[in-house]
Amino acid sequence: AEVCRWVADQLEELLGPEDDIGRVRTDTFGLLLRGRTPEELPEFTQRSVGLVESESCEVYSTEVDIPVRASSAVWEGEHADRLVERAVRGTSED
Repeated sequence: AEVCRWVADQLEELLGPEDDIGRVRTDTFGLLLRGRTPEELPEFTQRSVGLVESESCEVYSTEVDIPVRASSAVWEGEHADRLVERAVRGTSED
């Protein structure tokens, strides 16, 4: 849990006020980036990987390096806010 909190803290430094971060699996984070163009995603992805991998996380008084794999995708369907709202409610329909 300490490592996941540390990674989330690192990633939050890159997020804007309209962006969201959440854990989608035990060791997997999802970032919802609003207002960015598809052309900006590769650079953002590289910056996020670089930020997490550039520092060590301290766990039980031991410095740990966190390896990161990242990818990005563009969603051109339903508005992101509606998707998040439905995910929070746990429903697939209104």
